[in-house]
Amino acid sequence: MRHALLFALVTAASLAGCGGDCSEDLVPFDTLDTRPEIARGVEAVYPEAARREGWEGSVTLDIVVDADGSVCSVDIAESSGRDDVDDSALSAAKDLVFEPGLVGGEPVRTRIQSRFIFQLI
Repeated sequence: MRHALLFALVTAASLAGCGGDCSEDLVPFDTLDTRPEIARGVEAVYPEAARREGWEGSVTLDIVVDADGSVCSVDIAESSGRDDVDDSALSAAKDLVFEPGLVGGEPVRTRIQSRFIFQLI
Protein backbone atom coordinates (compact mmCIF):
# COMPACT_ATOMS: atom_id res chain seq x y z
CA MET A 1 0.00 0.00 0.00
CA ARG A 2 1.37 3.38 -0.94
CA HIS A 3 1.17 6.28 1.43
CA ALA A 4 0.80 9.94 0.85
CA LEU A 5 1.58 12.88 3.00
CA LEU A 6 -0.24 16.03 2.17
CA PHE A 7 0.68 19.47 3.44
CA ALA A 8 -1.96 22.12 3.49
CA LEU A 9 -1.39 25.73 4.45
CA VAL A 10 -4.38 26.82 6.46
CA THR A 11 -4.49 30.44 7.46
CA ALA A 12 -6.11 31.86 10.52
CA ALA A 13 -6.21 35.35 11.93
CA SER A 14 -6.67 34.60 15.63
CA LEU A 15 -4.18 32.10 17.03
CA ALA A 16 -2.69 31.68 20.47
CA GLY A 17 0.58 33.51 21.14
CA CYS A 18 3.96 31.87 20.81
CA GLY A 19 6.68 32.04 23.39
CA GLY A 20 10.15 33.51 23.44
CA ASP A 21 11.44 36.20 21.11
CA CYS A 22 9.15 35.01 18.33
CA SER A 23 6.22 36.92 19.81
CA GLU A 24 7.99 40.27 19.46
CA ASP A 25 6.95 42.43 16.50
CA LEU A 26 4.36 39.83 15.47
CA VAL A 27 2.05 41.29 12.81
CA PRO A 28 -1.53 39.94 12.93
CA PHE A 29 -2.28 37.71 9.95
CA ASP A 30 -5.43 39.59 9.01
CA THR A 31 -3.46 42.83 8.51
CA LEU A 32 -1.06 41.40 5.90
CA ASP A 33 -1.09 42.72 2.35
CA THR A 34 0.56 39.51 1.14
CA ARG A 35 0.36 36.15 2.93
CA PRO A 36 3.42 33.96 3.52
CA GLU A 37 3.96 31.34 0.81
CA ILE A 38 6.06 28.20 1.00
CA ALA A 39 9.32 28.72 -0.88
CA ARG A 40 10.87 25.36 0.04
CA GLY A 41 8.66 22.56 1.28
CA VAL A 42 9.74 19.56 3.26
CA GLU A 43 7.89 16.26 3.36
CA ALA A 44 7.23 14.85 6.81
CA VAL A 45 8.13 11.22 7.38
CA TYR A 46 5.08 8.96 7.72
CA PRO A 47 5.90 7.10 10.94
CA GLU A 48 6.33 3.38 10.29
CA ALA A 49 4.09 2.30 13.18
CA ALA A 50 1.27 4.59 12.04
CA ARG A 51 1.58 3.34 8.47
CA ARG A 52 1.70 -0.30 9.57
CA GLU A 53 -1.45 0.21 11.70
CA GLY A 54 -3.26 1.89 8.80
CA TRP A 55 -3.58 5.12 10.79
CA GLU A 56 -4.61 8.26 8.94
CA GLY A 57 -5.16 11.75 10.26
CA SER A 58 -3.66 15.19 10.54
CA VAL A 59 -1.69 17.55 12.75
CA THR A 60 -2.37 21.29 12.81
CA LEU A 61 0.56 23.50 13.72
CA ASP A 62 0.99 27.16 14.62
CA ILE A 63 4.07 28.44 12.80
CA VAL A 64 5.67 31.83 13.30
CA VAL A 65 7.28 32.87 10.01
CA ASP A 66 10.04 35.43 10.48
CA ALA A 67 10.55 38.43 8.19
CA ASP A 68 13.39 36.55 6.45
CA GLY A 69 11.09 33.60 5.66
CA SER A 70 12.59 31.26 8.24
CA VAL A 71 10.51 29.42 10.81
CA CYS A 72 10.86 31.16 14.16
CA SER A 73 8.74 28.75 16.21
CA VAL A 74 6.39 25.81 15.80
CA ASP A 75 3.72 24.65 18.24
CA ILE A 76 0.96 22.05 18.03
CA ALA A 77 -2.46 23.68 17.63
CA GLU A 78 -4.33 20.39 17.19
CA SER A 79 -2.66 17.07 17.88
CA SER A 80 -3.11 13.98 15.77
CA GLY A 81 -3.42 11.99 18.98
CA ARG A 82 -0.16 10.19 18.19
CA ASP A 83 3.19 11.43 19.48
CA ASP A 84 5.11 9.90 16.58
CA VAL A 85 2.96 11.67 13.98
CA ASP A 86 3.01 14.98 15.87
CA ASP A 87 6.81 14.78 16.16
CA SER A 88 7.17 14.07 12.45
CA ALA A 89 5.06 17.11 11.52
CA LEU A 90 6.94 19.35 13.99
CA SER A 91 10.29 18.22 12.62
CA ALA A 92 9.27 18.85 9.01
CA ALA A 93 7.73 22.26 9.78
CA LYS A 94 10.96 23.49 11.37
CA ASP A 95 12.71 22.97 8.02
CA LEU A 96 10.18 24.86 5.89
CA VAL A 97 11.25 28.09 4.20
CA PHE A 98 8.71 30.76 3.28
CA GLU A 99 8.38 33.88 1.24
CA PRO A 100 7.42 36.09 4.18
CA GLY A 101 4.19 37.97 4.63
CA LEU A 102 4.28 41.61 3.54
CA VAL A 103 2.82 44.86 4.84
CA GLY A 104 3.38 47.90 2.65
CA GLY A 105 5.85 45.89 0.58
CA GLU A 106 8.02 45.16 3.64
CA PRO A 107 8.51 41.61 5.00
CA VAL A 108 7.13 41.05 8.51
CA ARG A 109 6.99 38.35 11.17
CA THR A 110 3.57 36.70 11.39
CA ARG A 111 1.84 33.56 12.58
CA ILE A 112 0.13 31.07 10.30
CA GLN A 113 -1.56 27.76 10.86
CA SER A 114 -0.54 24.72 8.84
CA ARG A 115 -2.02 21.25 8.58
CA PHE A 116 -0.01 18.14 7.81
CA ILE A 117 -2.31 15.38 6.53
CA PHE A 118 -1.16 11.77 6.76
CA GLN A 119 -3.11 9.57 4.37
CA LEU A 120 -2.61 6.06 3.06
CA ILE A 121 -3.48 5.58 -0.60
